[in-house]
Amino acid sequence: MAAKRRFDEHAVFNVAMEVLERRGYKEATMVELAEATGVQRGAFYSAYGSKEEFFLRAFDYLAGRFYEQITHALAKPDRRARLQSFLELIIPVDSTSRCFAVVATRLTAESMDSSHRLRDSLAEFFIELENLLCEALSVEGDGMRLSMSAHEAAKLVVATTRGIAVMRNIHMNRMTVTSVTSALLNAVMSSAPQDS
Repeated sequence: MAAKRRFDEHAVFNVAMEVLERRGYKEATMVELAEATGVQRGAFYSAYGSKEEFFLRAFDYLAGRFYEQITHALAKPDRRARLQSFLELIIPVDSTSRCFAVVATRLTAESMDSSHRLRDSLAEFFIELENLLCEALSVEGDGMRLSMSAHEAAKLVVATTRGIAVMRNIHMNRMTVTSVTSALLNAVMSSAPQDS
């Protein structure tokens, strides 16, 4: 029979996100995670066994919370507002804003020599973002038109925003991020009104 955990796992997962933002998956250690979370090392190892298992469980929890934020952001009255809200959530305009999608992007960049389980979780995360956005962009009746199919738009937006998330950390200031996301929004939304 497994011992009952004596710590708040969700709080531990939130601290893990901070460690991931700061150190990345490769550099973070189980000892560092235990110290950062305030959980005794023995209890930490007993609960998770490995860094990979810990991060997979933390990732699943945090992804679920992020999907809830995305769903809320996409609950706008028209497709342009939905896409704008999505962009504002998924691409923080400054490098001090926390965003789970940015952490996932960093993990993806580091995951080339990681386990299949980690890479599969990351792939599933981005596919789910595409699916949520595609569904929101598929709802018509708002007089707006897409310049491509909702599926193509969702793929383009998710892929492009991941590149923006990486570049934002290198050289993009707030004005550049805003300008690029505005250009992306305009590329996806047609300027012509939808035929009635």
